[in-house]
Amino acid sequence: MAFLRQQLLFLFVAFLSTCFGLYVAWDMHLSLSKFYTYLSSDRALFSILFNYAVIQLFFIILGRKYTALCLSQLFVIFLNFINKKKQQYLFSNLSPEDIFLLPEAMKATPWHLQLIFFTLIIFSLIILLIAVRQESKATFHTYVPNIIIFGLISSGLIYLNFIRNPIGACFSENKPMICASLQEFPNTRNDWIGDYRKIQDYGFVTFYVSKVLDNVTSVLLPSRKISEQDIQQILQRHYLVQPLEKNEREYPNIVIVMEESEVDQEI
Repeated sequence: MAFLRQQLLFLFVAFLSTCFGLYVAWDMHLSLSKFYTYLSSDRALFSILFNYAVIQLFFIILGRKYTALCLSQLFVIFLNFINKKKQQYLFSNLSPEDIFLLPEAMKATPWHLQLIFFTLIIFSLIILLIAVRQESKATFHTYVPNIIIFGLISSGLIYLNFIRNPIGACFSENKPMICASLQEFPNTRNDWIGDYRKIQDYGFVTFYVSKVLDNVTSVLLPSRKISEQDIQQILQRHYLVQPLEKNEREYPNIVIVMEESEVDQEI
């Protein structure tokens, strides 16, 4: 019974985390009608599942229920804050690869943002220290089932992301029946609408975890290198290569710089 209450609490916090992520993604302009429409869609279920997996991961690492809830939600707030500031200053979204650019980011970040950044880290460490002393660790009967649940969820999400890739099973002629139910599955690789709209549809945490899954599946997907000689042979086999005509006329060098537009559809 205690394990069931724990899972219901995790799901409730995951629901609140999803609501918070959507509210922030819509710049605090999410109306009740849009919110109700969102909750009645499959996107809400996937977003809650992703946030639930994040809470489970923190619980497995820490072994304490309330500590995991507090620190996981601080992590959610931290990710949303960093992403908003990156959108504000660099007009792009936070991605998992940005962790490797942390020294450069700290040099370019204003001092007040650095202060907030380190304040959140210190606050998280204080909560962790207090929780370790005050809250007892989870028992074997609640800890092991959570490991099993997280293992099933994480492997399931990796598999769904795998088959939803452009070269996955859902894009083949004989696609599995489950693909019909995965139209709203958050996959950031094969969606033309762009990252900004994807974040508005699922919240930033779901978008960020989906990016992590994309990196995992890019490693797992079968791939091989094709040499330039093989490409030339394929072109000669299927196409007649015409020699380029010599043109003495000089043309100006034009560089087109494009970036993802962040358009508010209500304007």
